[in-house]
Amino acid sequence: MAKTIDYHVFQAFKTSDITFAPTSSTAGTWSVDNTPDTVTASITAKHIKDIIDAMKTGVFGANTGRPVPYYDGESYVCIASVSFLRALKDDEDYEVAAKYAHPEDLYLGEVGRFYNCRFVESNHTTALLNTLNTSFSGEAIFFGEDPVREIVAIAEEVRAKLPEDYGRDKGLAWYAMLGWGKVWDFSTDSEEHIVRVTSA
Repeated sequence: MAKTIDYHVFQAFKTSDITFAPTSSTAGTWSVDNTPDTVTASITAKHIKDIIDAMKTGVFGANTGRPVPYYDGESYVCIASVSFLRALKDDEDYEVAAKYAHPEDLYLGEVGRFYNCRFVESNHTTALLNTLNTSFSGEAIFFGEDPVREIVAIAEEVRAKLPEDYGRDKGLAWYAMLGWGKVWDFSTDSEEHIVRVTSA
């Protein structure tokens, strides 16, 4: 149930108009129509800073919109694939910052916080691709407050099958009627609270 719901929630996040594609260790290209460019480099701490700065100012490359509010009042959230975060952990700038900011996390295997962003690792490879091409390590989603809303018609529940074959044939299944959608749309609102790092 959790994996199925995760997958469908990620599909709502992936409808974001704003995408970022790293093209070198220090540069990347922005798109605001949900058509990402081809990635030609792995993620670096410099890219993370550029993405966070863009969210703070509302300036995504040559396109300007409204700033993205923090998720919890002081930081954004990034959910990323395992390989994406490995590339970030291998960056010397991140490693030096992490050494002083939260050194215990390096031993626990946690990613923690960096540049006003909390990082969460996802190994759900059908929701976030772990490898997109030889130059790029995987996908990530950055977001601020109010990125996606859930509509619940029937909440998740476990249902028992009616017994058959004199009570020897039994079964259980989960059931729900749910839906998810992004709240803001850059093309119509000049506002988007989600940034995808992905490749064409």
